[in-house]
Amino acid sequence: MNTFIDGLSRIARKVAHDYEARGGKLLRDGDGLDADELAAPDGGLGALLWMTGEFVSDFGVDFATISFERTERASTGYRLVSVATTKPGWSEVVALAFSDFLRSEVMGPNVESVDLGPLFENFSEWVRERGHERVITVAMAAAEPRQPE
Repeated sequence: MNTFIDGLSRIARKVAHDYEARGGKLLRDGDGLDADELAAPDGGLGALLWMTGEFVSDFGVDFATISFERTERASTGYRLVSVATTKPGWSEVVALAFSDFLRSEVMGPNVESVDLGPLFENFSEWVRERGHERVITVAMAAAEPRQPE
């Protein structure tokens, strides 16, 4: 596994376990969601990184370029295959932004439960909109912020 992806996966797993230890519940469409599945590259990690990139782009902050591979075995339909940055030392910024976003916005101290089913569905739709290639690469940069709906 890519060491950067492995590090981001460990961050997501740690945040999820801390959240559950505080009594928080991870859900997917109302059913329990395992923290290890959430943090896996073929689980929810790609969707969490996508959501983080969308969030920080609203503040004019570049995030990372993320690539996905279509696979039926992935819980979202897409497996995260790479996370790349172009600025020296930017991987640390990405890791910190990811950790902070998960701890404060997704699994915050006042959040009793979080249902990630809608995120997974929106993520899958978003990736499908980019095409049906085997590998889909998306630059998450502030230069191309999302438009409000």
